[in-house]
Amino acid sequence: MADNAAFDVYEREIIISELRRTLDLISDEDQFRARLPDLTIQHRKFSKIQTKIEKSFIKAKCFDKDEQLSIRNEFNDLYFEILKHSNKLKKQDDEHRRSSTYQRHSVCFQNTSHMNKLPSLPLPTFSGEVTDWQSYYDLFCSLIHDNLAYTDVEKFRYLLLTLKDEPYNLIKSIPITEDNYNIAIDTLVSRYDNKRIIASKHLDKILDLKPFSEKISGLRELLNIYQENIKALETMQFPVRHWSFILLNILLRKIPLIIRKRFELSLE
Repeated sequence: MADNAAFDVYEREIIISELRRTLDLISDEDQFRARLPDLTIQHRKFSKIQTKIEKSFIKAKCFDKDEQLSIRNEFNDLYFEILKHSNKLKKQDDEHRRSSTYQRHSVCFQNTSHMNKLPSLPLPTFSGEVTDWQSYYDLFCSLIHDNLAYTDVEKFRYLLLTLKDEPYNLIKSIPITEDNYNIAIDTLVSRYDNKRIIASKHLDKILDLKPFSEKISGLRELLNIYQENIKALETMQFPVRHWSFILLNILLRKIPLIIRKRFELSLE
């Protein structure tokens, strides 16, 4: 077996092991809940890795159909068992939320639904610019997705309110139901949560910086765009510090020659 195939098999075992561990923690509700946000990601990773492994085995002419189906079945059994218990917890949370709605709301809103009372912070919006995805998704999760006070139907309606253009068109035809909310979220994540594409967009913004005039406002705008995208790449764990020489020279090419010469003289 090639090294990369062996690594994929090892990574697959880690994912399955994580699911077994999650299932073992059902009796510990806090830990079980803490692991649930990773469930969808694990499902997506497993499907991708398993397909890659099967293709490698077929190419190497050592594919065992029964063995690979057995592994897929084991993963699915674990996944859906965890999902079953997760849905039970959601129902319990919904019942608790409904029973305490009156106490949580102020008198002027006591007869309204959650949809009539938006979070105190303004909802984020997303129109398909991939470099905006992570900040949008993090804020949406903080305000809505991870908020147990809302049902999945309400979360779905909030989700649609925050989307524009392409991402809105991507999920607008999905019926608004409890079960379909996670499908809508997964659809958006699979489309926009692509580290390589996001990083490429940030790098493009640096490479495509327009040369500025000698006005101080132009320099400020240039530096703001540069620093914003550098910080985004650092947040994504790219080794930006090792690129400092290249990035600095890219930046220097965008400023007037006289300012560049002054900078270079200051280094001597």
